[in-house]
Amino acid sequence: MFSFYVEQLLNRLNSVPGLERTKLAQLQWLYLPLFEHGDRQPVVLHDELRQNPQFFADVVSWVYRAEGDAQSSEATEQDNVRARLGYSLLNTWHTPPPTVAVDQVPALSDWVSTARRLLAESGRARIGDECIGHLLRYAAPDSDGGWPNKSVCEIIEEVGCIEFVQGIDIEVFNSRGVTSRDPYAG
Repeated sequence: MFSFYVEQLLNRLNSVPGLERTKLAQLQWLYLPLFEHGDRQPVVLHDELRQNPQFFADVVSWVYRAEGDAQSSEATEQDNVRARLGYSLLNTWHTPPPTVAVDQVPALSDWVSTARRLLAESGRARIGDECIGHLLRYAAPDSDGGWPNKSVCEIIEEVGCIEFVQGIDIEVFNSRGVTSRDPYAG
């Protein structure tokens, strides 16, 4: 019942003209656990991820340790909560940065190169490439139905690292959902 009221509040706040998107994003972050099991998506947070590669790099940094980082350092409860929420946010985000279309290659390429640079600086280049690959799995197909579309193919060729392609492959596999087989069939 509480989540219903929070959802109604966020809907009203989303329609208030002049309300800063950062304030709405902060509210969505606070109530992100309520989005995990409902039909509503944290649209403002997803938009922030699409428009701001720095925010994407920050969220990946909250979720994943830096390469070579010793596991002996103790994480605080706040770090654990932020990591869990960040993981949930990344898993619900299925709209690639700026809308992926053939005429949007420079914008997407700029977002990817900026995100990759920021992730490399924080020691998370490999997992960052995989996370970007997960996201690009959701890129719309070309007008002729070809997938991945031409802009994604150009970026894959430009990046040329295995983690990027593995991220796409993993997300394609995981997006199939649960399957079951009759143990007596074939």
